This record gives sequence, structure tokens and C-alpha cells, in this order.
Amino acid sequence: MSKLAGIAGGALCLLGAQIDTALAAEGGFYFGVSGGQSEYKVDIDDFGARASSSAAFQAQNGFGPVLGQPGFIGPIFAQPGVIVGGTAVLTPVVFAPFQTTSLDRTDATWSFTAGYRINRYVSVELSYLDLGEAAVRNVATFSSSLSSFDLTLVQRVEIEGVSAAVLGTWPIAERWSLHARGGYEFTDSEARVDINGTNLFTNKDSSDSFVVGLGVDFAWASHWSLRAEAERHLDLGGEVFEDDADVDVYRLAVLYRL
Repeated sequence: MSKLAGIAGGALCLLGAQIDTALAAEGGFYFGVSGGQSEYKVDIDDFGARASSSAAFQAQNGFGPVLGQPGFIGPIFAQPGVIVGGTAVLTPVVFAPFQTTSLDRTDATWSFTAGYRINRYVSVELSYLDLGEAAVRNVATFSSSLSSFDLTLVQRVEIEGVSAAVLGTWPIAERWSLHARGGYEFTDSEARVDINGTNLFTNKDSSDSFVVGLGVDFAWASHWSLRAEAERHLDLGGEVFEDDADVDVYRLAVLYRL
């Protein structure tokens, strides 16, 4: 009898744990944090005209670029004029195209999520997300009888915002499930142009767009789960790009259910 009682007690404990896990999976609030990588679907031409819309900049060595015309292929530098007999005399303008140009479309991304699981098949989420940045780095070398120096012009765009989404979930095993995401988001975009670490100008814009995604969840404890997800954020950037850009996100998240 004692053995039967022990077996029965163990079975009841196991059943209670399973019931607790099932109830936790059925509904309720949950919170999560995620980290991963973003990839901007852009090319160098998407940065061109925005980067050229800058005010004049005076370098420490007394040279200043003229960057007022869209579609420029390199900076124009002119040495400040000197006064001769009360008349300003300008020295010749020196033009040098960029010798190297590189595009970095990937960056780290993170988000914070608050969600509510209506039942085991439907959830709603509100998230804050930082999609990192995309950047173009241009380098030109200037040489003259007066001076020789490198000029580095960096054009970058960073996007962050909030999204509201609905998740449809399909349980495929005791602890495993798949989900599809569809939502709407509001984002702020910031474009910066820097020369040798000094900001030339900053342009900001806001936009609203859709986000879709697919993922898999693993409930490794009654209140904890891991999530792997791929998302596409559609038509972001507003006026900071030549054309709206998509951003792909690949991330891992840790979720805690109340």
C-alpha cells in the first residue's frame, strides 16, 4: 500500500505540474526582452541626395566643403581667401572624389515587449523596438602644397519606434509552438551626416507601416519561454531615404508569463 500511495502521490504531483503549465499557457499577461540583428534593404544610392543637403562646414585646417548640390560625387574644398590691398583674393578650388565608399546595412537590434495571451491560439503585443542603423562611409584624401589630410564623411540612418501586433499560435508539441505575427508600427527615423566626427546636419522624420513575422516558442518552464523570430518591417524611413526601405530583423527573446 505504501508503494501504491507513493506512486499515486507522485502521479498527482506530476499531473499538478502539467495542469499548472497548461493553465499558464492558456492565457494571461507576459513580458519579454529580445536582442538580435537588423538588416536594412538599402543601397548606396538611397543615401545620396539626403547627405548632400548640408550647411557649410569649416574644417580645423581652414578648409571648408561645399555640399549644397544633390548627387555630388565628392567634396569640394577651397582655401579661405587672403586680403591683398583691401581686396579679397580666393585661392583655387581643389576637388577630390571619394576614393573609397562602403555600405554597412546590418546592426544590433533590441526590443521590449508587453503582451496578453487571450487563449492558447491568440495573443496581442505592444513593443518598443530599436532597429539599429545603416551607414555609408566615404573617404577622400586631399593633397596640396599647403596641406594633406583625409576626410571621412559618414551618412547614417537610425530607426526606432513602437508596434502593436496580433499573434496567431499553433501548438505543435507539449512545449513547442509556432506563431505568425501581423501588426502596425509607428517609427521615428534620424539621418545624420558627419565629417571627421563633426556633425554637419541631422534630419528627422516619422512614418507608420506594417510588420509581419514568423517564429517558434519553447516553454522550458511553467512561466518562462524562449522565442526565435524573423520579422520584416515594411516601408520605413519616411523622408530620410530616397525611397522607403524594408528592414529585416532576426532575434531571440526571453518571455516571462505572470
